[in-house]
Amino acid sequence: MKNKQIKKKEVLRDYLLKKLENYRNKKEIHFFDKSAYDLSNYVYTIPENDIEAFLIKLDKYKKILVTTQSFYIIDKSTITKIHINEIEDYDYIPFDNLETIQNAPLLKRVFNKYQLLMHIGDIRIRKKDGSFLDLYISKRKFLYCLTGAIIKLKSINFHYVGV
Repeated sequence: MKNKQIKKKEVLRDYLLKKLENYRNKKEIHFFDKSAYDLSNYVYTIPENDIEAFLIKLDKYKKILVTTQSFYIIDKSTITKIHINEIEDYDYIPFDNLETIQNAPLLKRVFNKYQLLMHIGDIRIRKKDGSFLDLYISKRKFLYCLTGAIIKLKSINFHYVGV
């Protein structure tokens, strides 16, 4: 809390959404600043100093809800919450596998190259306690939107406190 500025949670959401402005009119990415989206089917609790920023619909059942302080990974009826303080870093798995896959069968190397060219594949969110969470990202815009959100949220969390 030392040396952090106090800002309204709506202002922090606007900081985050300004970074992701290029994804505003994309399908399956819903911003919560002006539009309403029904999240009543999901049971999750957001702290008082937090607010929803945007939602990424990965597929019919899997969604990622990004707030100003955390990520909620909604998979059917299970909800996993990751606070931004818990995140150490993220890795793009097809890029990390590039050196180790050189001696793999041809089909595996071609598939890895396809994932690199299309910017799809698994992203590993590493936590500070050593655990990790793998998410399969099927579209390029989801990958860039999610990684941009992680970077901006870490910056916001370092400098500001929401009220």
